[in-house]
Amino acid sequence: MSARRKMKEPASSCGDDFEADEFVRELTASQEDLLVFIRMMCGNYHLATEIRQAVNMVLWRKREAYQLGTNFRGWAYRIAQFEVKSHLRKLKRDHMIFLNQEVIDLIHSEGPEFIDELPERRAALASCLEYLTPPPRTAHC
Repeated sequence: MSARRKMKEPASSCGDDFEADEFVRELTASQEDLLVFIRMMCGNYHLATEIRQAVNMVLWRKREAYQLGTNFRGWAYRIAQFEVKSHLRKLKRDHMIFLNQEVIDLIHSEGPEFIDELPERRAALASCLEYLTPPPRTAHC
């Protein structure tokens, strides 16, 4: 018997690598919208970034439960809703925030539609800005 240890073969197959790559693409593509969605529920940018990180970790741990080709954002938003509630409960317990479950549930149900409209709103805003005259670039003394 050889003194060298036998290296274990990786457990994943080519199909698993493809699924992991697709999952990472979905996760990466959803980051901006996920942050907006979380911020809508918690109202604080810094807290939202912290919660998004926790959500990303949960999503990664549960990645095998996600079925490719289904609504990734809907799945991620549902997990985000639970994470926001968990974080806000903790803050409430520490007397740092008042928790309103109804508002969180309302944002969870209506927030995705609002987020879906953001690219169109940004494009409309950019179009409107083209009609404005540019601000002066020189200082007036």
